[in-house]
Amino acid sequence: MTRGTVKVKLRSIRLAFLVKPKDKKSLQQAIEINRFIWTWILGTGSCQNNPEH
Repeated sequence: MTRGTVKVKLRSIRLAFLVKPKDKKSLQQAIEINRFIWTWILGTGSCQNNPEH
């Protein structure tokens, strides 16, 4: 069996949403978008769980 070492350099992903704190609709939408993005980045999106997509 062959053995080796792999070095991986990761870069952080930075996302920002500019939302007025008192605008509840926009704040909720930013939270939903952020949740959707991170769900897919972490590999728990529906396509991962459903091979038909």
